[in-house]
Amino acid sequence: MSSTSSHDISPLSTLRNFDAALDWTAMSKHLSWKPERRNPTTKTELELPFDLGDGAVSFAAGGALVQWRDGQWTRCINTKHRINDLQRDEEGRLLVACNGGRALRGHPDALTVVKVPFETVSAVAALEGTRWVCAGLEGEVLLLDGETVVAELNTGGAIHAVLPLNAREALLFGDGIHLLTQKGQLKQEVPDVWLQSAVHFKEAVLAFGGGVGLTGKPTYAFRQKKKWKVTQLADLDGEFLSVAVLGDAIYVPTGTGLFRLTETKPAQQVSDVPCTHVGIVGGKLIASGRGAAYVLKRRALIPL
Repeated sequence: MSSTSSHDISPLSTLRNFDAALDWTAMSKHLSWKPERRNPTTKTELELPFDLGDGAVSFAAGGALVQWRDGQWTRCINTKHRINDLQRDEEGRLLVACNGGRALRGHPDALTVVKVPFETVSAVAALEGTRWVCAGLEGEVLLLDGETVVAELNTGGAIHAVLPLNAREALLFGDGIHLLTQKGQLKQEVPDVWLQSAVHFKEAVLAFGGGVGLTGKPTYAFRQKKKWKVTQLADLDGEFLSVAVLGDAIYVPTGTGLFRLTETKPAQQVSDVPCTHVGIVGGKLIASGRGAAYVLKRRALIPL
């Protein structure tokens, strides 16, 4: 890939229907923020609870970025294409992974569309300065500096999550675990494992997924001092689309509820409310799923 193309978009303020599609050409470069109270439908998938640092709780909802603030829902951006990942860099720039061969990058009120040579951008991650990683569902990996491609690679298998290992390197999770080095090279760290989500925990990296080899059993991977330990989970089952750390505990959402793990205790069910995603917003754990979102209070999930 020799170049990228882009154009600017700004927030779409009014929430009329979370699931509505909006053509890119219909977007004005400058739209005022006019929030309209509107609850998500029971079919709306609220995913990726996210902290934009503006006092609101943000979510991906299909192709829209929506917010909950002071009892009111607002649609902020509608990309028309499904949002698969949300991240921020050290300067507060937002990185958004979308379907449709594109990612979004920039401050929330002035995002730039960066076109990529693959259909599904499954994950993004910020590195130091203006460097970032854009990964595709079929194993495609772009290392970029702003909108300039530094390296174009492929893991040869699916990628579901990208986690910065440090300021210059990133770990890629999916069909195996790969390390993207600061020189733009890929190194496979763990083969024959299927992982969906990852998070930093103290001095280690944790990842969760659907199995080792062909067993399909829930899997937990732990990296410390450049060494991986992969084990199968006896107490959890699910897709493990998301994982979050709050204090000394690890929280994993499943179809049967929210579970909590620590270094010394196995998985314990916190709530039987089904949820697919978790995130930390304003120092609080937020869980979400179809048509609903919750905040963790006193080890119970309370609707927003």
